[in-house]
Amino acid sequence: LLAGDELLPIEIERKLAQRFTLLGLAGLQRLAQSGIDMAVWDALARTRGLPLARLLGGAPKPVKAYNSKGLGIMPAGAAVEEAHKLLAEGFQAAKIRVGRPDAREDLAVVRAVRKAVGDQVTLMCDYNQALT
Repeated sequence: LLAGDELLPIEIERKLAQRFTLLGLAGLQRLAQSGIDMAVWDALARTRGLPLARLLGGAPKPVKAYNSKGLGIMPAGAAVEEAHKLLAEGFQAAKIRVGRPDAREDLAVVRAVRKAVGDQVTLMCDYNQALT
């Protein structure tokens, strides 16, 4: 289906969407298509000799070590406790899972963790596929 196509991610996305319209653009089909999309972007970056982040306009920089399990979707108090445990293990960064139905709840958790750990700890948010 894609053999010989140029590495044009948006055009390939359109081609796949057209081809699989009858199946719908959600669920398992969309998961598979997402894998193809990532591979095309990666291949395009490699052919240009660039990190993908730079190809997309970003500026790659080091990321502090963190527990990739992160702070799950949990109440603010539990997230604060978990953040303190991670800091006690030596991490200076934490990932907070967000993506609740009400973004104000996410914001309350992020604010509570930030207040508890201070400004020297790097906080990252992971929407955990909640935006797709």
